Amino acid sequence: MAKTKTDRLRELGLIGCIKEPQETVLNRQGSLIAKKMEEDLRKLFGELVAPANSLKSYFLYIKLKAVPWAAPRLSKEGVYDIRGKDKQWLRWLVKEQWTKPLLSGPLEIHFKFGFVTKRIAPYHTKKPDVDNLVKCVMDCLKKIVIVDDNQVFKISAEKYYSPDDHIRIEIVEHPMPLEKGKSKKSVSHNIATEIRAGKPQKQAIAIAMSVAGKSKKKK
Repeated sequence: MAKTKTDRLRELGLIGCIKEPQETVLNRQGSLIAKKMEEDLRKLFGELVAPANSLKSYFLYIKLKAVPWAAPRLSKEGVYDIRGKDKQWLRWLVKEQWTKPLLSGPLEIHFKFGFVTKRIAPYHTKKPDVDNLVKCVMDCLKKIVIVDDNQVFKISAEKYYSPDDHIRIEIVEHPMPLEKGKSKKSVSHNIATEIRAGKPQKQAIAIAMSVAGKSKKKK
């Protein structure tokens, strides 16, 4: 029997939950909708869609006032980066915290910039521009945390008034998609990808062989 629109809404938690707190209802609705979206995407793209529990998050908290990116300037000595000293100091602070290998897979990065002020305001709507703050920090993450900024497919940023100057960075690493194919190159790539994702070597080999449509012959 086909489900009615009412039945579908009830499954999604959009009706029939009047007695529950609004926050509980909204949380359940959000979880159900996110799960449905992930299932739909997985049907379309298969291995290209990573489940939420396979993502890795890294956090950096830097006690430093963020400065905006600025275009290099020409002088008699040549090209001069007016943010050179600021970037050098920021890179040193990032290196001090980051002890892991370079991240080479697909990434999303979330920035939060806190600025000290004596004024009371709900929003930071003065200079510097938030996009230029992101550009400056991204320059300092390259070759220390990430290989290149072209691997970042999603960015969010906000600036706000705070008791202290700081930069908060959350980096979410998505697993590399596995290559389809039976060639030695594809299998080796998939094994290396699974090992980087934290899988034991034997499990990584089994996954790569499975994707290639192969299996070890039983003796």
